[in-house]
Amino acid sequence: MKTNTTLILILVAFLSLAGCKSTVTLEAMQKQKSKAESELSSAKKELLELATMKEKYSLDVRKEQVATLTKRQKQVNKDIKSIKSVESASAQKTAGSMVDNLEKENSKLSKKISSLNSIKQEDWSSAKDSINAEFTRLEQQIKELTSNIEALNEMEVE
Repeated sequence: MKTNTTLILILVAFLSLAGCKSTVTLEAMQKQKSKAESELSSAKKELLELATMKEKYSLDVRKEQVATLTKRQKQVNKDIKSIKSVESASAQKTAGSMVDNLEKENSKLSKKISSLNSIKQEDWSSAKDSINAEFTRLEQQIKELTSNIEALNEMEVE
């Protein structure tokens, strides 16, 4: 029984070692190099597109916020005009405080719009330059890793 267990363990170990034996070919290395270069190129393209999209997004968000605030400001101005046109004496007393509140809101809206318009557009050109430099470095790494594979393949075994 003990011999059978030992024999089975030896057989399993032998089969495991035989299954692990692999030979890497030049074609496999070249295929992996091409895959790495392709993936790297794709990643570079996607990152640069992301940086460009981020620039546009921040600009679009700012425009949308300004448009929303401007629309609200127009509504406030209409409300002020309609309240000021109230003719009855009793309504004018309450209208005065409403107009004051609306004018304060209008002032706040103007400041927010001005603040948003004064924000400088995001510039991701330095990030894009950094991305390009990093990917150039990675491309160089691929070249270094694979620079001698053809020379190794041509070596004679003595």
